[in-house]
Amino acid sequence: MLAAAGSITRPKSNNDPRQANFMHAREMIELAAFVTQHSQPLIEGPYQGCSGSIHAYWSSSRFRADRWSRALKTLTVSFDYGKQSTSAVCGSGALGLIEEILAAGVLARVWAAVLHATDYHHNENDTSPVAGTVSAAHAECEQRAISLIARPGAFDDEAATGFDRLRRKTERWTDMLVGCVAIKHDVARFAANPASARSFAGEARRQRNLRANVPDWNDLFASLEFAFRDELISPSPNADLNGRVAASITSCFSADLLDTVGLPRSLWLTQIAARTTETAGMIEELFRLEAHT
Repeated sequence: MLAAAGSITRPKSNNDPRQANFMHAREMIELAAFVTQHSQPLIEGPYQGCSGSIHAYWSSSRFRADRWSRALKTLTVSFDYGKQSTSAVCGSGALGLIEEILAAGVLARVWAAVLHATDYHHNENDTSPVAGTVSAAHAECEQRAISLIARPGAFDDEAATGFDRLRRKTERWTDMLVGCVAIKHDVARFAANPASARSFAGEARRQRNLRANVPDWNDLFASLEFAFRDELISPSPNADLNGRVAASITSCFSADLLDTVGLPRSLWLTQIAARTTETAGMIEELFRLEAHT
């Protein structure tokens, strides 16, 4: 759940609460809002590069995308051969898989926009290519998931309608969050709908010239909580890798900031401390899987 003052606290999820390093799909959208709110000091402050964190971000995201691809392929084959019924899909984790893919897109696009703005502001090219690659790979998985949703008979009407509603919500929130960054930086192309992000950024600039408080983060966080309160309810099948992705992102922000906004240090610091060994293991596993494929 998001606190009224704009700080983030972990919501209840269907994952085991004892697994402090796991992250539910809903929390990735909350993290995207946190990144947006605190992006300007990262973009315009002293250049940090975050090379180790970016490497961890790439490897964790790549490993998760590989899991998504294999799961989507398995579901597609099952549907093609009539081995999967709607009830079986619900029990196989497909609902959580698609929810996770759609939610993760918000964070991937926002982080790509922030890192591009950071590199451009400092005339560097260290981090934005990696974030762009991750965002593009995610978009491919997202399109495969959307195609699966659209398959006749793959899901019942209620599930298909719910997925479509979630897709539209995640796209709108992506456009708005990227639009917040685009107020000062040319990053609207990273949004789900660039024209929508540019429109939001333009209106925000106009309100800022009128000395309005734009954006009002108290209202934004409250709206975010309400928008996804009943949408992302299935267990996230890759909550472990979601946590690693989140840790790699938050490690680019100061520890003082994380303390100030109330993010639990156990979620981030445990993963950050183990980043080097975990990254090496994931890369080795990726090569093994690719060789097998």
